Amino acid sequence: QVVITTGAQQALSAAAACWIRPGDAVVVEDSTYPGAVSAFAAAGARLVGAAMDRHGVIPDALEEALTTEHPALVYLQPTLHSPTGVVLSESRRPTIARLVSTARVPLVEDHALAGLLWGTAPPPIALHAPDHPIAVVGSLSKRYWGGLRVGFVRAPAPVALRVARVKATQDLGSSAVSQVLAQRLLESPGSAGFVA
Repeated sequence: QVVITTGAQQALSAAAACWIRPGDAVVVEDSTYPGAVSAFAAAGARLVGAAMDRHGVIPDALEEALTTEHPALVYLQPTLHSPTGVVLSESRRPTIARLVSTARVPLVEDHALAGLLWGTAPPPIALHAPDHPIAVVGSLSKRYWGGLRVGFVRAPAPVALRVARVKATQDLGSSAVSQVLAQRLLESPGSAGFVA
């Protein structure tokens, strides 16, 4: 259920390749991360904004976009949104899971910045829809070092396999050296030495 990627940006590109065809609508928060805009635009997507407030994407706005646009994909940053810094309220997360499940639209849930959050992050939206195609994207680049290009996609097994196949066409595999460094940082975050 986990695919290692060369940063979260590659994870977004792989997700776009899995689900988006030229002309498809993709619902995003209004505003959203420019790297996601680039990845979806490269796949030929038409972006549709869903309004936000201080608690994150507004469920009624998302529902309207799902109903009127029939998107191929929804992309959200629920935990430490870029560029606003908003954290989607815990109470809205089950509602959003229900909305995408009912609409039968895949969700890319971007948690690349979640490691920078002060305090405890709410559970991911994916927790509320374990059988729905939700790809949770994460990265170690923001948490440890921008040059550490190690990201991941966590998704139900069929989705993860699809992402892995797309990723293989992009680079045949992420750097083993970076992955070893990432493993050591995760095992001992305070360690200054990385050589065994």
